[in-house]
Amino acid sequence: MKKTGYWNKLLIAFSLVFVLGSCNLFELDINDDPNNPTTAAINLLLSQAELSLADALEGAVNDNQLGFAGILASGDNFQLAQNSYDGFWNNMYAGPLKDIEGIIQIASNPDALSPHYLGIGQLLKAYAFSTMVDLFGDVPYSEALKGDAADAIKAPKFDDQEAIYADALALIDAAIANLSGTTPVAVSGDIIYGGNSGRWLKFARSLKLKLLMQTRQVSPTAKQDIEKVFTDGGLISTAAEDFQFQFSKLQSSNDVRHSWYENSYTLGVNNFGYLLHQYMVEMLEDKDPRFPFYFRRQTKTILDQNDPSQRNTTPCSMTPGCIYGYVVLNSNLHQRIYGTTSLSQAQIDFLAGVFGRDRADPAGVPQDADFRTMPGVYPAAGRYDVTAPGLPGS
Repeated sequence: MKKTGYWNKLLIAFSLVFVLGSCNLFELDINDDPNNPTTAAINLLLSQAELSLADALEGAVNDNQLGFAGILASGDNFQLAQNSYDGFWNNMYAGPLKDIEGIIQIASNPDALSPHYLGIGQLLKAYAFSTMVDLFGDVPYSEALKGDAADAIKAPKFDDQEAIYADALALIDAAIANLSGTTPVAVSGDIIYGGNSGRWLKFARSLKLKLLMQTRQVSPTAKQDIEKVFTDGGLISTAAEDFQFQFSKLQSSNDVRHSWYENSYTLGVNNFGYLLHQYMVEMLEDKDPRFPFYFRRQTKTILDQNDPSQRNTTPCSMTPGCIYGYVVLNSNLHQRIYGTTSLSQAQIDFLAGVFGRDRADPAGVPQDADFRTMPGVYPAAGRYDVTAPGLPGS
């Protein structure tokens, strides 16, 4: 009996060895991390590409343009350094340009061919890289975005800007062909045009016209190429067809509301920068009806210039030679805006809320968040302002 029990135990042990051996206990690659997928859904990638492209362009590039134009206190003194756009450059290549290339690769797969996604990806690539050329000239293109490829290229060459423009025009023509036909997969995740191929086609033709106009002085065929675009027609002709990123109006965990709105209205305190006095004063001087749509005043309190702490919060208190300074106390501006230096209380209350900065004021940022004029209805989707002495509650 003991021998029988011994052989039974031995047989069970051998059986377990074979069973466990076939289970591959040491196979460690059995778990997929849902937070780090190896492939992306093309609709989600499209949304991310459009969002990151809008964010990149809306940041340093757009803010500095508004500074150069005298609207925002960002780049308004023209003192840009050699590395001023390093962040934008890095963000473009690591973010939207990489995402757009991923869309093109996925949509080009013969097993999941999607002409409309492919066309949209081609147009976004043509637009993004032509913008990079407009800003910087020669940029990495043909060898770019291959840092994680099997044959990785970590230091891509800089391509000639004319060659990049030529390829962008070829991409547009290919996109027009892809968007003109049917597609087995309906486009979703498109924040710009909602998957409307007709509007993407109008953008394609309009973008082609823009690039041809940009190169008209160096292209020997510019005249006939431009004339053909007009003859073919189908260009953007209404505001609804405009190529614009549609910011969300809803709060979510992945907040895609306008950054000016987020900085001005969602943080409990105004974290937006400074609007320039010249811009606001000239609109008031011209009786521009857009003022209450563009700007939202916060206060009708006048800072006491006899109180050192309040005086130091006053615009231009630390910078001599300001033209505008503290608008509500500047009688020269009163004459320009109202035609008199004898103001009513309502006019004084109103001007107290016109609170920004003079151009190129290098002073630091005091505790003035509750005084600064904020962006209004346009383009931030913020609050409407009024010309009455009291401020609206919402």
